[in-house]
Amino acid sequence: MTELRERSADPVHWPTPVDVPGSDLLSVLTSHARSRTDEAALIQLGADGTESARLNYRELYEGAARVAGQLAEHTIPGDRALLVYGSSVEFATTLFGCFYAGIVAVPVPLPDGSVGGVRTSRLNRIASDCLPRLVLADQAPADLDIAALPVFDTRAVEAEFDGSDGPAAVPPSRLAMLQYTSGSTGFPRGVRITHANFIDNLRAATEAQELGEREPDEIVFVSWLPHFHDMGLAQILAPLLVGGTAVCMAATGFLRSPVAWLDAISRYRGHSAASPNFGYDRCIEQVNPAQKAGLDLSSWRIALNGSEPVRPQTLSRFARAFADCGFVAESFRPSYGMAEATVYVSGFRRSDDARTLTVSGSAIDARGEVVLNPAVRDAREYVGCGRWPANLELRIVDPATGASCAADRVGEIWLRGPGVSAGYWTSSPKSPTTTEAADDAVSAKGESTAELRTGDFGFVHQGQLFIIGRRDSVMIVNGRNHYAEDVERTAEQAHPALLRGGAAAFLADSGAARKAITIVCEVRRDAKAARELGTDRMAGSESSAATPVHQRRQELAEQITMAIRTAVSVDHYLAVADVVLLRAGTLPRTSSGKVQRDRCRSLLAEGGLRPWH
Repeated sequence: MTELRERSADPVHWPTPVDVPGSDLLSVLTSHARSRTDEAALIQLGADGTESARLNYRELYEGAARVAGQLAEHTIPGDRALLVYGSSVEFATTLFGCFYAGIVAVPVPLPDGSVGGVRTSRLNRIASDCLPRLVLADQAPADLDIAALPVFDTRAVEAEFDGSDGPAAVPPSRLAMLQYTSGSTGFPRGVRITHANFIDNLRAATEAQELGEREPDEIVFVSWLPHFHDMGLAQILAPLLVGGTAVCMAATGFLRSPVAWLDAISRYRGHSAASPNFGYDRCIEQVNPAQKAGLDLSSWRIALNGSEPVRPQTLSRFARAFADCGFVAESFRPSYGMAEATVYVSGFRRSDDARTLTVSGSAIDARGEVVLNPAVRDAREYVGCGRWPANLELRIVDPATGASCAADRVGEIWLRGPGVSAGYWTSSPKSPTTTEAADDAVSAKGESTAELRTGDFGFVHQGQLFIIGRRDSVMIVNGRNHYAEDVERTAEQAHPALLRGGAAAFLADSGAARKAITIVCEVRRDAKAARELGTDRMAGSESSAATPVHQRRQELAEQITMAIRTAVSVDHYLAVADVVLLRAGTLPRTSSGKVQRDRCRSLLAEGGLRPWH
């Protein structure tokens, strides 16, 4: 392990250190409010991509102080608060207000407004776990089981800013936030992140993006990622750490029109922008030549690709598709991270690092050995996810023995360092998980002193990390647990034509890096009514009784497929490789009615399922 760590942290090749003005996030904001008073900290874009709000650093600080003033009347330090926000500007003001008041922030997605809705159910489960003192929101949450909690609309905060420079420095070991994982059929799990975790991890992430070599005015991040997700949160906090600007738009806006994200990068001269792999695919597929003609992506120097498996084909296709817009392939930075490590693990790449490796699949499967450039038919290509920082210990481990693997041998990725979380919130029973952290092994600075077993398998080649796959049948995507029951529930509620309780979700392939989700759903028996409902709701549809049945069925199938993809990507931050629609009653089940996912996967591969259309 020592040899690999020293090679990865070679100071000759690691970027210029980033100057961080403080040991906690509030101190950082206070410093920037003094030195970069009138510079833009946050810019909010509306659904159409136009600017809807802007805060400079002094306004962000003063807004946080006003929120903290109101919180002080109803809370004591250490209380938890749910942050339920659609606007990233309001979210950031409230987040720093929580830091100011010593309140533990718990970011959550907006409820979907439906009784029993998936996001509403998730929010309720989180609330029952962390036992918040109150709810902070920019719109009143609906249909929640937390009605007894006070709900504060922070847009209407009446407390006046008193002109003070804030509290004394926050202890780095203080708990700053609970970052909830996607959750199982029991409880989602809240990752405990301290100020020390944030500062260390964000410093490493910004150094990996070589921001220490740029002036703050040049540092512009443009993001569509949800701010309740670890990667989306980093797209707000990382530029603020170094005095740059975060430009944010809603995920729904990107999903409707991917060009809006690229246009924002073009207009605001974005230096850094991140997306899961499916987001780049969406741009390739939906941005047309006329839209490309108006884009200038020459400022985009850090194109992060993470949070799900990175596909080499996507990198090359995107680079070709947007080369005439000024995008260069070298801007791509495949990365690896997880909430349990705050967010960032690896991503920095030296100029001589391999972008991809072609290896023998059979050698990986049989012996866990990396054999390069094989003259065999089972060759697989893996994308390099870069190097890890000097103060992060990364081991490739044989999970059965705990012994470190040699370079070019596959094993489980174990982590330890000041950016790694101290563990999970423990007010509720722990649910089974393959991602483990020791809750009682915590240093005086608040970080974990135990190794984090990520549940991810990979190998190190010449100091660079490559991700292979996951440990077991639980759908773990880049360290985040995605339980099939949760994804299935989202899918079956995505469209009224789908049968409730008639879905199966599983990994599309079990051994390759190109893993993504396959979803199989049953369509209601009253297909005629479902077709009418579906075609009536299709934008721009002119279907009528004269439209052939097969055409209407195909149109509805396309609508359902898009609805499922959108719902799963928004609610679970997952890409969907395939959607298969089945006739009602044909999904494989046990005698007691439980869905047989492995059987479903096998039948799908054998052509043994009966498609609906």
